[in-house]
Amino acid sequence: MLTLEMLAGILAVVHPTCRVVLIGDPHQLLSVGPGNILPDLLTLDVPHIRLGSYHRQADGDSALAYNVREFETCRLLDDLRFDKSFQFIPLVEDETIRNCVCRGGINLYRLGTDVQVLSPYNRSGPLSSDALNVVFREHLNPATEGNTIKDVSFRIGDKVIVLQNGWEQKVCNGDIGTYIHSRQPNGDLGYGVICGKGRAATWAGEETSPLSRLRLAYVITIHKSQGSEWDTVVLPISKGFANMLHRNLLYTAISRARKQDVIVDDPDALTTALQRETPSRRSMLVTKTHAYQECAA
Repeated sequence: MLTLEMLAGILAVVHPTCRVVLIGDPHQLLSVGPGNILPDLLTLDVPHIRLGSYHRQADGDSALAYNVREFETCRLLDDLRFDKSFQFIPLVEDETIRNCVCRGGINLYRLGTDVQVLSPYNRSGPLSSDALNVVFREHLNPATEGNTIKDVSFRIGDKVIVLQNGWEQKVCNGDIGTYIHSRQPNGDLGYGVICGKGRAATWAGEETSPLSRLRLAYVITIHKSQGSEWDTVVLPISKGFANMLHRNLLYTAISRARKQDVIVDDPDALTTALQRETPSRRSMLVTKTHAYQECAA
């Protein structure tokens, strides 16, 4: 997720004798902002090491492990392997896909499974994270007198994702936890989130709206999932996501799972995602670096 601007800022402040080590996967989604950092650096042949072990998918013989490990060779549906660890439910209509994802995902949540539903889109269409979150919340955390407060969009117990770094609160952008209301010493109502490993962050209600810091996370976007992992990932894909269906998006999504992927989608849309390469970015990093090297020579 490193942008050109961020990389320039890092290199501008480090000491000339300092070594900078970048860790990432060039096959995943590119940064939201400008840049093509890892692929460009590999093109420039900077010193690098490629890891050959896949620790997230511990069962190396599973279809999930094979599809992640051999994704470069998977260009058609027939190239993928399927078993309990990598399931494909072929459906065509968006409404049918939506019903299947909601029914299965809600059931997994209720069973206490470490599960995350991912979507390519944030707001557009019936399979976007926003649209699906409404359904999931109504089934998993329906409104009651005890969990709702007037004019507050979140309910106590909602699954939420943090949108901003809060170093003083020890939470980071992308952390997922449980929403809480908090009462400040002066009596004002605040809000907060309880994350894993005993971490909790609270903010005063007057400081800023919860919507500026938090978002429902029963379903999140694939972009927001980067850097995270879950035992089970549920992924809806349809032709409605046409402009997002690229190999790096699909790879990023399926590689978030430790034990199981459940893909509910239109077979044609999945084939498109397997075959369509990531659009190239003209970051000029390679061109300008070569130009500076020639001048220095």
